[in-house]
Amino acid sequence: MLSTKEKTLADVKSNLMHERKQREKKILCNAERQAINNELQESLVNLEHEDRTKAAINAARKAQAEGQRYVKETWKRVKEREKREQELERQDGERRVKMLLQYKDNLHKTQHKLKKNSVRKRKMVKEKETQRMAVSAEDRFQATQQQKASQKKSQFESTQREAKSALISKILNEEQAIEKRKTQQPQLFTDRLKGRHNKPTPQKYKHIIDLTKSPRGTKAEVQKDKVVEQTVGYSSSSEEEEEPTTTAVSSSNNIVKTSLEKDDVLIEPEFRGLWEAAPPKKQLQPSRFSKLEQQKMAEVLQKQRDNIVQKQITVQREFKGQAFMSKPEEVIFSDYIVGETYSQLLTLTNVSYTINTLKLIGLSNNLLDFISVDFTPPGHLSAGLTCDLKVTFTPLINVDIKGEIKMLAQTGAFSIPVECRVKRTEISVPNISIDFGTVCVGEHQKAYIKIVNSGALGTHYRVRPLGWVEEPQQESVNEDEEEEEEEEEEKSEEEDLPKADYKPPPKIPREENGTGCNKKTYFVCNEPGTEWKKLPPVEPAEIVCARQIKKFFTGDLNAPVISYPPFPGLEINYLRAQIARISAGTHIKPYDYYKFDEDDDEDSDGEGRDSFILNVEFEPLPVYELVDPSLNNWVHHMHHILPQGRYKWINPITKADNEEFDEEEEEEENEDPDEPQKEEGPPLLNTINHDSLVDGFPAWSAARSSDLIRAYSVAVLKSNTWPGACTFGFDKKFENIYIGFGHKYSSENYSPPPPPPVFEEYTTDLEVTEVPDPTVADEQALLAMQQEQLEREAEEAEMEDDEEDDD
Repeated sequence: MLSTKEKTLADVKSNLMHERKQREKKILCNAERQAINNELQESLVNLEHEDRTKAAINAARKAQAEGQRYVKETWKRVKEREKREQELERQDGERRVKMLLQYKDNLHKTQHKLKKNSVRKRKMVKEKETQRMAVSAEDRFQATQQQKASQKKSQFESTQREAKSALISKILNEEQAIEKRKTQQPQLFTDRLKGRHNKPTPQKYKHIIDLTKSPRGTKAEVQKDKVVEQTVGYSSSSEEEEEPTTTAVSSSNNIVKTSLEKDDVLIEPEFRGLWEAAPPKKQLQPSRFSKLEQQKMAEVLQKQRDNIVQKQITVQREFKGQAFMSKPEEVIFSDYIVGETYSQLLTLTNVSYTINTLKLIGLSNNLLDFISVDFTPPGHLSAGLTCDLKVTFTPLINVDIKGEIKMLAQTGAFSIPVECRVKRTEISVPNISIDFGTVCVGEHQKAYIKIVNSGALGTHYRVRPLGWVEEPQQESVNEDEEEEEEEEEEKSEEEDLPKADYKPPPKIPREENGTGCNKKTYFVCNEPGTEWKKLPPVEPAEIVCARQIKKFFTGDLNAPVISYPPFPGLEINYLRAQIARISAGTHIKPYDYYKFDEDDDEDSDGEGRDSFILNVEFEPLPVYELVDPSLNNWVHHMHHILPQGRYKWINPITKADNEEFDEEEEEEENEDPDEPQKEEGPPLLNTINHDSLVDGFPAWSAARSSDLIRAYSVAVLKSNTWPGACTFGFDKKFENIYIGFGHKYSSENYSPPPPPPVFEEYTTDLEVTEVPDPTVADEQALLAMQQEQLEREAEEAEMEDDEEDDD
């Protein structure tokens, strides 16, 4: 019994222990599950918190950026508004000054007119008083003059009546004689003689005679007019002699009429002869205008067609041609971008002999949608005066456009050509031929071809040999393998060859267009009126080499420049390099004409300022200060070209260049390559008295243009460094000009630099010995020994094969 109880107790205990363990496991599992859930919830909360913080940070950053943008825009708008206000204030001030000056001029004019009117009134009063005093004397004088005139008139009329009566009697006597002769000798007055001796009345005088006839005249009057007309027909053959006769006869017709009104019929002459000549059948109507009048009308019509409003004649010379000259002569918008706006200011100068006017007619039809012209007619312009014309171009399509601006002057019409050019690629090869020079057999010689893209549009290009035809690539696997083997052989051969340690100096990059030496673009031509050619941008290497050589220009831009050291380009590149050197050394302006902008600080690298602005408050210096021998009142307004060939120095050695050294070289030489020394030039707006001397003399010579009339003389400065470079000006007008051969001054004759010294031969050590060339017998013995060795190797290989077969 005890054992069963113990067993039951043990079973109960074991069950209780098992249940307890189960409960503990459940509790542990629940606790672990709870802990895991808590951890998951904490992680989720943390993730949500991180997301919220990130979103808040991003929103804050965006808000900060937006705020900065708004602040910048606001500041920009404030500056623009201030600029506009300043511009408006300046314009308002200028307008007020103009109004004051105009008011002053009008005041002077009115005062002058008032003075003239008062003087004129005084004169008139004096004249009236003198007239009143001299009335009686004048009346007596006029009465005597009238009596004399009446006496002369009566005498003249009496003489005229006597002359007219004598002429009428003579005409009547002639008619009677002719009629009498007709009756006595009728055979003399046949139709044949009439047609032979009759001379028709000139048409020019017939209409004058017709005007004297009365529309209701009697038969006697008609016959009388016929006689008078026939007598006029025999007056003269020339027009100059006919006119006075006609006037005399036409003036006497009235007297003939009055004397014949009493008799109805005239007495017929005895002989009928040349007086009754029949008029020609075809009679021309009298012309309304003479030849001289028609010629004048044709000239006036031609002038109207040519839009010539008025002739301009001064000092017996008539002006012909275009009255206004445009600068520039042609409006060119090159390399434009669609959507942007471009503007250009033209200056029109009156080149005629005297005052002229100008107005705008219009534009070509193809320019109306893209070009707008801002022009205010200047009124009357004297010879030599100028006016401005602003042309604005807003491209809407990417095509070339050509047209003209039509203008009308007082002496005729003219036009200004306009050309708009899109971006294009202009690839050219300066080297027409490749010259390898003298080359020995087995020697390798390299030649370089320079390809220049002078346009504004980039492109890809391929170089093909002459006569090459592109074929589809059909290469087999064997050809690829052969090419790979050939490349591997070439690589192995190159590895076996010794490598040179020399590395050429790095190429100095050129300055971008619009900056440095390439700030401006130049066009050249050989003669006035020929085609202009654009010069390419200048390279630093071209400037460096141009400083070492001295060559005269031939006029052929494609001619090679043969010199030592060799010039890297053609004559067009040499010309561009010389222009850059001359411009950098001879462009000067008076002191304080330009100034540095206060907003622009010096560069962070420690370099000086490289830009300036026009000083609006510049006060002109008198001429005697501009020609001061101390030369303190003139400054250079262009940068000095550094020995590197650029305005701004650039480090040619970069980290990429340093990484190119091989590992072997790094093991041998752990030292870094020598860092080039930075080049520095004189600062901008430096006075010209700091220029280097020329053979002990100053670099510039200053003088007046004339010592005769100093009040109208200008200051002239001549460069002794570059002969032919001059600067002249007065008040606020200054210009630089150069006329010369493009060479710098040198007191000694030019001699090219000598070539570099010849390299020494390779020094041989004791270990290096030169092997003598083998003879023919030695070569044959070597071949025989190699042949025996090959036969022996073949026999050994056969024996090994036989042994393997036996096994």
